[in-house]
Amino acid sequence: MMRPGAQAIHAGVDDGLINVRPDVAGRTPVIEAPQLDAGERAAIALAFVLDCPILMDERLGREAARRQGLAVIGSIGVLLEAKRRGAIPAIGLHLEAWREWGYFISESLRKAALEKAGEN
Repeated sequence: MMRPGAQAIHAGVDDGLINVRPDVAGRTPVIEAPQLDAGERAAIALAFVLDCPILMDERLGREAARRQGLAVIGSIGVLLEAKRRGAIPAIGLHLEAWREWGYFISESLRKAALEKAGEN
């Protein structure tokens, strides 16, 4: 069984909306963050090589990315931007769906996001 969103990611790759990049090991600074897993370190390394913002939700990963000088956005930030651009009418239902899927969102963060979206 695929995790929520996995089919959409596979479809995005198939449709050419998502580009799969090769491993960038050896072309990046050493990321001194033993608390991060290999995927998080690889994402930071790729963002560094491509000189682009990184989507990262884990606090330690966000801190490590910022130490590399990267701009960081979280999943909730993506929802807020999608609403701002009119791609979605509201973020509340998405936040609730994420929680149902097991994605941890603190109550204070949820309330702050809803307030920022004008949905409080």
